[in-house]
Amino acid sequence: MADEARETYPELATDHVGMRMLWCTVLEHMINDATTSISDPANSQRRLDIDSARNMIMAQTRDFRIICDFAGYEPDRVHAMVAPRIEVARRNDALTSPVRPTMTPGAGSKLFENAS
Repeated sequence: MADEARETYPELATDHVGMRMLWCTVLEHMINDATTSISDPANSQRRLDIDSARNMIMAQTRDFRIICDFAGYEPDRVHAMVAPRIEVARRNDALTSPVRPTMTPGAGSKLFENAS
């Protein structure tokens, strides 16, 4: 994968320190997004960013692997280190999601039984 990416995007795969720092920043941003719990479910754009970062890392997409390579990190190791943190963030999402009341079938008719 690394050689293929470097051949496909030679201008981005330079070993120049500045380019490596750029890719490290991109990877850091992706990891921060992926491991952040969603505190405001109403912010749909933020939700999309977080979900996208999580999916890229968990599925180890081609883009994720290229970003890791250009940043100088082994994608499998990054995944192994970050995946447990993503799972914690997902569990926290479930805890902070607003709970909507649910009604069991037929419960609506019982609401006004004692009203008279």
